[in-house]
Amino acid sequence: MKIRQGFVSNSSSSSFIISLNKEQNPTVTISFDIDLGEKIDTPEKLQNWAKRNYYGNTNIKELRDRDVDVDSEEYFIKQLLKRIDNKEVIYCKQLSSQSYNDINCLLYERTDLLRKAVEEIKGEVICE
Repeated sequence: MKIRQGFVSNSSSSSFIISLNKEQNPTVTISFDIDLGEKIDTPEKLQNWAKRNYYGNTNIKELRDRDVDVDSEEYFIKQLLKRIDNKEVIYCKQLSSQSYNDINCLLYERTDLLRKAVEEIKGEVICE
């Protein structure tokens, strides 16, 4: 039997074995920092973000005064614009199960963890 110190891993999995005293609690708390992504705090930054993320036809300056359908992509952008106008800062991050970052993969699978973390700093998750 081969014994290693540290984590054992290959390309698809990772495993470990832990030894505790019988009286010890087997629950472990893990904490980590989360990069909230791109900071959007001006209409110009929102316009640039919208162009890069499939909202290319959206004209932010015109959108402010125009009525839009509630189910449209423009409505979503208009809601973000209202938040920026109210001096809020928007952070946008894409999560994927195909990420090379384990934390991103975890948050993709467990958006409830991200929601809880954001609530603790008095923020709001606008969409998942």
